[in-house]
Amino acid sequence: MATKRWVLCIFTILSGLSVLARGDNPVPVLQGLSSTAAPVGSPAFALQLYGSNFVSNSVVRWNGHNRATTYGGSTQLSATILQSDLLSIGNNLVTVFNPPRAEVSLHRSRLRPLCH
Repeated sequence: MATKRWVLCIFTILSGLSVLARGDNPVPVLQGLSSTAAPVGSPAFALQLYGSNFVSNSVVRWNGHNRATTYGGSTQLSATILQSDLLSIGNNLVTVFNPPRAEVSLHRSRLRPLCH
């Protein structure tokens, strides 16, 4: 009988230093992500995002694609990361968008799976 192998991926934050600010909403500042681990191909999970200037219609984007986002207050959001987002090892860009036209690039965070 074959043994099923799992690849453990631990996500860490990498930061950049640019800001794109325009529109009526404040520019969101992404300061941290929940500590998570998931095998490649694992089921969807809720990613917690921490920062400031989040608004009730903030949207979390994974590699530029909107993800279902739950507002937890001006300092916390939760986003559903899909199973299809976890099919391969690599860098994943996570940003927060405050409609109508303010998007975070300050602390432009990447989830980088460190897999063994």
